[in-house]
Amino acid sequence: MKHTSKVWVTRIIAAAALILLVVCAFYNWKLALLLALIYVLILAGLALLLIALAFNTNHSWSIPSIIHRNDLRHQTDKDLNEIEWIRQKGQNFSLSLPDQKSLEGTLIEHPDARGIVYVCHGYGDYTFESVHVPVVRFYNRGYSVFLPHSRGFSEQSGSWSSMGVWERDDHVRWISQIRRRFPDLDIYLYGISMGGAAVMSLADLETNGQIRAIVEDCGYVSLDQQLYHCMDFLCGLDPYPIYPVARWVARRIPGFDISAFDARKHLKNASVPILAFHGTEDDFVPYSNLEQVKKAAGPHLYRAITVRHAEHCQSFRKEPDLYFSEVLSFFERNASGRTQNEISSHFEQAQQEITFPQSTEQSSHTAKDDLSGEELPDQQSTDRPDDSKKRRKRRFGGNPLHLHGQTPVHA
Repeated sequence: MKHTSKVWVTRIIAAAALILLVVCAFYNWKLALLLALIYVLILAGLALLLIALAFNTNHSWSIPSIIHRNDLRHQTDKDLNEIEWIRQKGQNFSLSLPDQKSLEGTLIEHPDARGIVYVCHGYGDYTFESVHVPVVRFYNRGYSVFLPHSRGFSEQSGSWSSMGVWERDDHVRWISQIRRRFPDLDIYLYGISMGGAAVMSLADLETNGQIRAIVEDCGYVSLDQQLYHCMDFLCGLDPYPIYPVARWVARRIPGFDISAFDARKHLKNASVPILAFHGTEDDFVPYSNLEQVKKAAGPHLYRAITVRHAEHCQSFRKEPDLYFSEVLSFFERNASGRTQNEISSHFEQAQQEITFPQSTEQSSHTAKDDLSGEELPDQQSTDRPDDSKKRRKRRFGGNPLHLHGQTPVHA
């Protein structure tokens, strides 16, 4: 595995500390014991800091909060108007949990719904800023949309996110409620980033055929691998020996096992077709995850689509028309009105791997997000800059900016 230069620096420091400890043991065992105790305390402190930064969602210094503030800071007027439209149009629901917490979700019901899309948001998303563009597209094409808040990203759901470990059961509860409310509607699962991981973990959920298809965009297949990557590539820290201690801390403080989340075991037993997207410039969830999705899903994978030069969560902005054409036609091909022979025929004819764009002339950067009779409040279109270096900086730096100058209201 290729490591960053900072990782080698931390390894050299750790090796020097170990050598110092061994030397002290020969000359003064009390000093060596004191040094060993200091090392253990430092290691435990770093592990605790890692868990708090990655999984606690209530503190302003945690990574989800930092990402949220900076994503809001770089939203355009059009983005803000669409998020406001979701708040105004949506009906709010809550779902009680056995641990006295409650989940929150938003339903945008289409008057002539051809199905309902269950949309799972990404990491650090408290106000659906990562999924508002797909929500508008789905509603515009005649689908109702349900947006669940993941644990830790709404007011009553606690202070911790497990990034998939607890969330799978939460999504199963929500889907059960949706099936009772809409017994005759097809259900389609769509998720991005952490939400992509969530919908992949639901690939083997048995719903008597009501869930028709899954679309995942830049999701990770293993929480272990994802955190290892973030420590190594993004933070420049050697995952060992901090990471094993962090796993132990996670089991005892928030109360979940990081290694318990692995979407690959669910993909192998998938009961519905899967469409997968990933951008080649994604440095937050590595592109290699798409290869693992292809390998795990096997015959259940309808198509794996590579979006050139797209960064994390940016595939639908990089190639909006091609992206949503693929997603919506995938939904239509797997609707309950289709016969099994028709669905099987589409699978046989599908090109398993596609790259967007195939040529520079095919690249399209204009999305039609008008809402067939629905008007977004004060809608103005402002292009979002497409600069990979700037985008990478945005996720971890900048000043807080709240929606319309107010504290974000959780749906």
